Amino acid sequence: MKLAKTIEIKAPRAKVWAALVAVQNWPLWTESITRIERLDDGPFGMGSQVRITQPKLPVLAWQVVEFEPGASFAWQATSRGVTTLASHRVAETAAGQSTVTLAINQTGPLASLAGLALGWLTRRYVDMEAEGLKRFCESGT
Repeated sequence: MKLAKTIEIKAPRAKVWAALVAVQNWPLWTESITRIERLDDGPFGMGSQVRITQPKLPVLAWQVVEFEPGASFAWQATSRGVTTLASHRVAETAAGQSTVTLAINQTGPLASLAGLALGWLTRRYVDMEAEGLKRFCESGT
């Protein structure tokens, strides 16, 4: 299963990036995440690990496998025959405005089955995360 959601945000790239990498705060702006716990210390970046709790899904440990400061990161988790790569990319489109693309790519022997069973929920959560990030970054916080 592959899916992507792109959204325009009326906020500078630096503000959007700061919200994305402050992963422990995601539950403040998206209902798709109940809890994110950092499993390591130091700045968020390549190799960072988190444990994510989401409604209706198993708790998973994710590790950052791609990291371009100020622009993008991707993390990966494996569970029950499915490896999920979730990428987060932010780009400045005009002064004070950004475009964010959130993407999911699932591979592995059970990926197509997982896509059939949970594809609707995955799409819903990606939409919730994009819209929540937009509201959060466009607010005065």
